[in-house]
Amino acid sequence: MKWHRNVPSTRQWLAAAIVALASGCASRPTPELAAARTAYATARSSRSSELARSDLYDAYAALRLAEAAFDEDEPEARERHLAYVARRKAEAALMKGELGRVERQLAEAQRRLDTAARRATLRELREARTRLERESKRFLLMEERLREERKTWRDPPLAIQPR
Repeated sequence: MKWHRNVPSTRQWLAAAIVALASGCASRPTPELAAARTAYATARSSRSSELARSDLYDAYAALRLAEAAFDEDEPEARERHLAYVARRKAEAALMKGELGRVERQLAEAQRRLDTAARRATLRELREARTRLERESKRFLLMEERLREERKTWRDPPLAIQPR
């Protein structure tokens, strides 16, 4: 009968069990390494990553060290430590980039404020000049009226005689 040939032998069962155990026991990265990977990915993909390139590179190098410690099955404490350092460097790179971006925005806002202040000052000066010209015209008219009145005082009109 051929059916016994299709039934796995004890050795085959044992080999399958070893493979299953080995794959089930494969080490997983520590939570610190996972957090470092996430922090680096966040820093790298941020809008301000170009403002902190050297810090981002330092974070990358630190993450590579942590990854190497994980791949080489170094003690878990070393992997955790290197991953912690990598995460902090990635967070620092992100914050430095954000700080640079905010500083640029602040400088732009200050420039706009200065421009607006200059424009406002010029507008105020123009308005003051217009008011001054208006007042000057008004005073000239008043002066002209006063001259006319003085003439009448010098040359009094003929007195009207009572009836």
